[in-house]
Amino acid sequence: MTQSLASNLCEACDSLPATVNEPCDDEARPYRLCADCQHRLVQRSLRPMEWYRLALHHCPHNFSLHDDFYLDDGTADQPKEELVDADLFPAPSLSDKAANLNDLWEFTITRHSLNEAIYEAWKRHPQALVLDMLTRNYEASKNAHWKSTVLELVSNCLGAGAAELVRRAWLDYPECMHFGALAKASVACLPTEEGFSRCFAVFKQLPLKEQRSRMMYMYDFKNAQMLDWIEAHIQPPVTNHWGDLASQSGMTWQRVVKWLESGRPMSLVALDSLNGVARAAENGRWKMHIPIQGLPHKNEVEHRLRAYEATDAAPAIQYSIDCILKRFHLLGPQSELAV
Repeated sequence: MTQSLASNLCEACDSLPATVNEPCDDEARPYRLCADCQHRLVQRSLRPMEWYRLALHHCPHNFSLHDDFYLDDGTADQPKEELVDADLFPAPSLSDKAANLNDLWEFTITRHSLNEAIYEAWKRHPQALVLDMLTRNYEASKNAHWKSTVLELVSNCLGAGAAELVRRAWLDYPECMHFGALAKASVACLPTEEGFSRCFAVFKQLPLKEQRSRMMYMYDFKNAQMLDWIEAHIQPPVTNHWGDLASQSGMTWQRVVKWLESGRPMSLVALDSLNGVARAAENGRWKMHIPIQGLPHKNEVEHRLRAYEATDAAPAIQYSIDCILKRFHLLGPQSELAV
């Protein structure tokens, strides 16, 4: 799949000369196309193999190629005109590409998102060869999509064996590496304290607006330092993101009581955190279920929550407390429930 990169052939059909530089998605790196493929690109009617080649040479997240317009197999989902011979130009499938690491890499970087089937295909290859290939591909390009894909693969397929590659990737932040990809890779591949320290050092320096959108990436560390950070930085609007972060960071009943007694906004986070713990268990998301430490008997919990309700009688507060008490049995360790 490298011919059109080294020649003047159209990047989509790989057969006719490229006569058009189409800058619609990236002026710095336009698509090099023949007239027919340029027309199909603009009309969102690329044939599957044409879409595949462009996703490979550029990025499947480019606006003209993304999953609002094309399915995972490259089929045009919202064409502006009738498709021409699309079935004659199928894109390769995972089974076509899984046996060879180079082919598997090409297939992987054309995906809008990765899934378990792709991870399993990578896991079937020797880990040393996988790490070597992913390291080389990481170093070979400044393309953020390539680099983020490498980190997602090592997070799900290699774990601690890729620690040095993840440390190397931190050197590229923020110029050509996303915080989310680094956070996930740090959780999966680095020692716990090192991963958290690297991410928290960056996270706490971000503007609050950016911190809000990146809170989710701190969940998996399950680190109580995030609770102290919430206390120091809570600001309205108090969305459920604050409570979700707290529910994943090792809430104690002692801290719940402290936050309730302090009133809004911390009391809202306390209630959201309790509901977040219960919701994780209710939905079977056991990896996300972090029991409330030091949880007392239900009577004590109800007494505390109703006492707070008497000071804040908003309907949303009453509903939240009712939900917590109804699901009290999901707040503690699932093998030691006391209802």
